[in-house]
Amino acid sequence: MLKIATHNSCTGEASKGLLSYLVLPFARCQRKTLYEQFQSGCRLFGIRAKLTSDGIYRPAHGFWTCKRTINDVLAELDHLAALSRSNPTYIMITYEGSTDYPQSFLTAVQSWMSRFPNLIFTEIAVKKPTWKVLKVVNPVSVKQVFKALNIHNLQMWFPVPYFWHLIYCRKHEFNDATFNMVDFL
Repeated sequence: MLKIATHNSCTGEASKGLLSYLVLPFARCQRKTLYEQFQSGCRLFGIRAKLTSDGIYRPAHGFWTCKRTINDVLAELDHLAALSRSNPTYIMITYEGSTDYPQSFLTAVQSWMSRFPNLIFTEIAVKKPTWKVLKVVNPVSVKQVFKALNIHNLQMWFPVPYFWHLIYCRKHEFNDATFNMVDFL
C-alpha cells in the first residue's frame, strides 16, 4: 500500500456561505472531494475542525468553512473504510479556532473516536494560540511534503496554495514506509 495523506483534506468540499466561497482560493489545499481522495488511495486525512456559531463542528481552514459537518465527513470516511478493509484509514484532527481550544473539542473528539470505529485517530492538535499536539493516540510516520505557509518567505504575502503548488510543480511521490502529506493530490 502506498501511504498517501492529504493536508487540509476537506478543502475540496463545498463552501458554507458567501465568505467561505470568497476566501476559498486562499484556503483550498485539495481540489478533490474526500471520496475522490479515498478513491485515489489516500488513507490519512488531515482534518481541521472549527466550532461554528450554530454550535456545530465543521471542517475549516482559516476563514473558510465547509458546508458539511465533521460528523458528516467522518461518517462518509468511516463507511468507505468499512468497505475497504484491506487498508486502514487514519484521521489527524486539529482544532481550527481563533482562540484557545474549548474543552468541548476534546469531548467531541472522544465522541467521534467511539462513534466511527472504522477510523483510526492518530493525532489530536490545536492550531492557536500556537500549534500544539495535544495527544497522539495511534502514532504513524508522516512526512509533510506540501509547501507550508511561512512568515519568512513570499508565500506569506500571497497565500494562495494552488499558485504555490504550480510554482513548485512537485510530482507527488509515495512509498509504503511513511505517509507523505500533500496538497492537491
